[in-house]
Amino acid sequence: MKEEHLVDKVLHKLVKKHIAGTNMSSAIEKAKELNGKGVPVSLTFLSDVPRDRSKAKYITSTYLELIRQAARLHLKASVQVPLEQIGSTIARDAVLANMKDIVAAGNRYGIFLWFEADEGNMDIAEELGPARGCGISADISTAKAYVKRHKRVNMIKVRCGKPHAEKAGKKSPDEIGEIEEIAKRSGSTMLTHMHDGVPNAFLKNGSKYRKSLIFEFQLGYSGKKMSRITKRGGRLSVCVPFGKDWARYAMNTVPEGYIRFLASNLLNEADSNTSV
Repeated sequence: MKEEHLVDKVLHKLVKKHIAGTNMSSAIEKAKELNGKGVPVSLTFLSDVPRDRSKAKYITSTYLELIRQAARLHLKASVQVPLEQIGSTIARDAVLANMKDIVAAGNRYGIFLWFEADEGNMDIAEELGPARGCGISADISTAKAYVKRHKRVNMIKVRCGKPHAEKAGKKSPDEIGEIEEIAKRSGSTMLTHMHDGVPNAFLKNGSKYRKSLIFEFQLGYSGKKMSRITKRGGRLSVCVPFGKDWARYAMNTVPEGYIRFLASNLLNEADSNTSV
């Protein structure tokens, strides 16, 4: 029980600055704040993977309301929907029906949608075909396979490697090459979950992809660093998540080294308290 409390404490410290809050209104306020600084956002709801159709439908209704609110307030925002959240692990007909409702709302209100997929459910994402106002978000290998199957994609969002897998300030040449391979087949490519080395590599003089790339950062990322990127001509977006089920997001977002650092500090704090 003590260990579980420690894990929760570590994760909360990690994720606190990376999420807008637990409810939709907190995400809307953060989106307004960022829009006021000229930064567009990508809004997403943090929820566990549903086990039945009714929970998937509830999550879908949350996204429908998020789309309506973003449009009503004229936010410069897209909405990102993980396919797992709306039923891809339950039944194909369930997730396709929920996708259809979300796409219809996005088109009605003029909000661009990202459907987050992985290798296991990419075939479901591809059911969208040339759907207006939609794009697919996937990891590098899945995105690369996707663009190879199509002559041209209008928009794609690519989840890059985790920061803890990289050496300080550098990105592996292979990953940069893979991003270039995706970018040359896409009209516009958004990069997310990336190390600082990625924008540095593409904003250098002579990079032919610099104008077609958008760099998306997690909420809480350094404003000074983002400002430096815009001064070099880079286009930005910020991911603004909200919800109570943030544990999985924390593990996928924050560098592993930082997790160990905080855990070590908290353990030392607990040991000193018990020894007094």
